[in-house]
Amino acid sequence: MFFEQWLGKGNITNQYPKPDDPMPKVYSSFFDDWIGKGDNSFPWKLPYKKRGSKKGEPFNFVEVLLSELGNIQHLDRLAILKTRPNGMKGSMFSGHQSSNIGKYAAMPQEDKLMATKEMGMVFEYMNHPDIWKKFCDTYEALWEQMGNFDTFYATQSSAPTIPSLQDEWKEFIEVVLTSLVHNTRTTFQIQWILALGGIMPFNPTDPYKIHWLKNISVNQKKIRIAGTCPHLGSIKSL
Repeated sequence: MFFEQWLGKGNITNQYPKPDDPMPKVYSSFFDDWIGKGDNSFPWKLPYKKRGSKKGEPFNFVEVLLSELGNIQHLDRLAILKTRPNGMKGSMFSGHQSSNIGKYAAMPQEDKLMATKEMGMVFEYMNHPDIWKKFCDTYEALWEQMGNFDTFYATQSSAPTIPSLQDEWKEFIEVVLTSLVHNTRTTFQIQWILALGGIMPFNPTDPYKIHWLKNISVNQKKIRIAGTCPHLGSIKSL
């Protein structure tokens, strides 16, 4: 998303607020020239050597970034990818709805209730202090590597001018999280309207609607990002 959408197109899927006229932030061959390309003149090093058919090949910047996402040195960072709603997290963070609305409408009542409840669970998980720390550790490590790239790129006198990747990374994550909160809240509202058959007076004798009332009052409030990181601004709940 960062290189292909944010830098390559100037926006992300279902961005909120929607930009008026997004434009690419880098030239078209930037990724191939500098990010995905390994070159012995580039400074990217990792504490291991490539083996097999890639033995002796230089590392590229993508491999440096991937090394920060979870490996033998950073096993704890993989925790942010765990728990049951993992597929849902992937859809939500990529700008898509947590579940297809058409499929959601066809679900049994109990499945609708659980699917909507899980959206709140995703945020409850992300906002847990231990998990948020791992998120921040990963974000900050990538932020630092983006700064390393900026320093290196500034020495390339013949290279086209681009914005600071470190600054763009910060703005990108802030936009991703802001959009995530807004879009999930919207989806939550659509789903409970579908599940209850529209906006109607509450029936205190209907057990299904009682469960939904609890779901709305408890889990909808969880849809927010409460934490911050040293080099990340606070995420507003718009």
